Amino acid sequence: MGVFFFPQSINPTILSAVREDGKNLNRYKGKKLKEVLSGFPKDQYLDLDVEWPGFKAWPYRLVVRWNDRRLKWVFVVTNLNRVEFTLNEVLQAYRLRWQIELIFKEIKSYSGWHRFNTKSATLVFSLILMSFVVVTLKRYLAHAAQANLYESGAIEEISTHKAMKSGTRLFGNVILSLMNAGKSLLSHTRKLLDFWADNAKREHPARDGCSGRTRLGLCAVGGA
Repeated sequence: MGVFFFPQSINPTILSAVREDGKNLNRYKGKKLKEVLSGFPKDQYLDLDVEWPGFKAWPYRLVVRWNDRRLKWVFVVTNLNRVEFTLNEVLQAYRLRWQIELIFKEIKSYSGWHRFNTKSATLVFSLILMSFVVVTLKRYLAHAAQANLYESGAIEEISTHKAMKSGTRLFGNVILSLMNAGKSLLSHTRKLLDFWADNAKREHPARDGCSGRTRLGLCAVGGA
């Protein structure tokens, strides 16, 4: 399942079209998107089923809206089921793309990118790649801490941002265990997860439930 922004150049065939107010627009059925795009209403979203040549076995859902500020159409393609995810929920999920930018910000802010103690381009490249590995592993373990909270009946959410900034020594012990054939790995991992469970909880869970990433009831995949 996914929600993706697509460029202006897309031109699939329309299988069905429903306006934001629920009205079916049968006149667009069987038409190419670019043939009828100029006739789309700019004051309402459109929820389409579309297909591309060569991929007729996989129809997709296309949400179309007009951006008044940029004066252009915005296309969001997804395979989320229309029964389970409303038009507004698809658009809310698309807005969560800023989470990707937060990952890059965390990497640049907490991985020592401001200074590398080497002039070797090869070493710099290796250190940058290792930063991505560290952030990925920390996020996975933060989600594991979250899963532990759920299992204990707690409703608190773990902040991946706080997890990235804290527990440096405990995380280092986990890495050392991995480098030492996994010796004491379980013990060090539990200490890290327990630390984050106590010290890396999200500050404003009620706000996140209204406007943040938990608004749609989504949960992290992995780290269970």
